[in-house]
Amino acid sequence: MGMHEAITRAAVADLTGVKKRSTAYGIFNTVFGVAMLAGGAVLGYLYDLSAAMLAEFVVAIEVAAFLAILAWLGRRGKAGGVKKANSPSWHSSLEERHQTERE
Repeated sequence: MGMHEAITRAAVADLTGVKKRSTAYGIFNTVFGVAMLAGGAVLGYLYDLSAAMLAEFVVAIEVAAFLAILAWLGRRGKAGGVKKANSPSWHSSLEERHQTERE
């Protein structure tokens, strides 16, 4: 969980400007908390009904999430290419964005 938190915090920081970062963290953590609460309630209810139904639901959600990520990556790749983290163009565009945020 600790590694997950660090990665998501870094992603929120990279996706938002300095002035909106605290609002973005608040929105992200609120949505994350509500989803954890709702997910626990749904999974508990399904477990009470049937462990097999719970397993089927979890597998279906994981497959749907995987397909959604693939679709997003495909659409992102067509929109101008996916920049790799170690490529100079990715690094320079990130530096430019941070520079404009500081000004």
